[in-house]
Amino acid sequence: MLLFGALFSLFERPTFGRPVFFSRYFWHGLVFTTFFNFSVFYAILKFPDWMWMYFVEDSQNSVLELIYIFVFLYYLPYALGFYLGYDIKNRSKVLWAGFAVFLIAAEVWIVLHLFDRYSVVGTREAYLNKTAVSLFDPANPLGPVMNGSVGIMILYFFLVLFRWRRTRSESIQF
Repeated sequence: MLLFGALFSLFERPTFGRPVFFSRYFWHGLVFTTFFNFSVFYAILKFPDWMWMYFVEDSQNSVLELIYIFVFLYYLPYALGFYLGYDIKNRSKVLWAGFAVFLIAAEVWIVLHLFDRYSVVGTREAYLNKTAVSLFDPANPLGPVMNGSVGIMILYFFLVLFRWRRTRSESIQF
C-alpha cells in the first residue's frame, strides 16, 4: 500500500504546497487502492484462512475488525506512502527511485517467505491437508475477482497517466 501511495505521489507537482489531502492525485490513488481493496474484501469474506495465511485457527472477522484492518493496514499505509513519496520525490528523484525499489524488494521478500501459504487458496484444513487450490490454477475461485480488479487498476492508472501528461503538456505551451 505504501508503494501505491508513492506511485501516485509522482504525479503531484513539487510546488503543490498544500496538505496531500487536497491533491487530486492523492484521491486518484485512493480510488486505485479501493479497486485493489475490493478484491481483498472479497477474499477476506470468501477465504479468510488464506488472507491470514493459515496462521490463525479462527480467521473470521467482525465488522469492526474489518473496518480496523482496512483503515490501518490498507488506507493509512497508502496515505503514508503518498506523503513519503511526495516528500522524497521533492528532495530527489533518485531517492524516490531508491524508496520504490526498497518497497518492491520488501514485497518480494514477504511473498517469497510466505509463498507456500500464499500460493494456495482454501480453508486452513485444506491447506494443512495439501488440498487447497493453487492460486495459479484456472480453477482458482479468487481468479476472476482478482484478475478483474488488477485489470481495472491498470486501466485506471493509464487513464490518470494520460490525463496527467495532457495537463502537463498544456501547461508547458505558451
